[in-house]
Amino acid sequence: MIEKKRLGAGVLAALFVLVALFSVAFIAVEAEHDCTGEDCPICRQMAVCANALKFGLVLAVFVPAGPVAAAGSFAVRLADAVCLCLTLITLKVKLSN
Repeated sequence: MIEKKRLGAGVLAALFVLVALFSVAFIAVEAEHDCTGEDCPICRQMAVCANALKFGLVLAVFVPAGPVAAAGSFAVRLADAVCLCLTLITLKVKLSN
């Protein structure tokens, strides 16, 4: 199950990189095209590529925030569990005066 998730994450990451590279390449190649006016298909496609890059940047910034927050909450719960386990009985402290 974990291998499937890892493989899926790898495929999605590779697709993200490919879309970003091809979008940048298309914008760079077609930057000096002969525009036909308001309904230029190349300008429309360049806008789609620019939006894909902007959306990818938003995903790259905000999607990793979820696992980081989850890891932080897990660390807090783990610290609470460790603190609950440290008692005089578990430490085998004998109180005989």
